[in-house]
Amino acid sequence: MASTSPTRGRDRGVLREGLDRRPAVVPPTDTLVDAMLASGPWKPGDVLLHEPVRDRAVTAEKAAINAVMAGCRPEYFPVVGAALQAIGDGSFMLHGPATSTGGAALMVHRQRADP
Repeated sequence: MASTSPTRGRDRGVLREGLDRRPAVVPPTDTLVDAMLASGPWKPGDVLLHEPVRDRAVTAEKAAINAVMAGCRPEYFPVVGAALQAIGDGSFMLHGPATSTGGAALMVHRQRADP
C-alpha cells in the first residue's frame, strides 16, 4: 500500500542530502571545562545567574559545562558569562521569558569592535 504522507518525498531528500545530521554534543571532560573556566574571571562556584521565583542558580561551572557541550570556544566564555549575568539582573525580569508558554527565546548578539 502506498503512503499518503505529504512529507514522504521531502524526508528522503533531507536524508539524501545529509541534512538530518544534528550537531554533535562535545563531552564535558574536566580538561575542557577547566579550560573554559580559565578563560573567564569566575571561580567554579560563582553564581552568574539566580532566578528567585524558582530559586535556581547557574554557577560558572554549570555554565562552563553547558558551553563545552554546545561547542563554545573558551575565548567566547566571558561573553557567555556576561550574558548570563545580564539576564539574571532583576530589571530583566527573567521569570517571564523563562516560564512563558508563548515560545519566548533569548538571543545575544555580540558585535566586533573595529580594529
